[in-house]
Amino acid sequence: MNKAVSGKLKAYYDDIAAEQVPERFKDLLDRLDSSEDR
Repeated sequence: MNKAVSGKLKAYYDDIAAEQVPERFKDLLDRLDSSEDR
């Protein structure tokens, strides 16, 4: 049973990891990175 659950969780997280990051989120990350450089 644990193998079945872990397999399903891995497949779920693999799908999420494969999704593209929305432009809005990328912009926010860029702004945060640039504010750390100051």
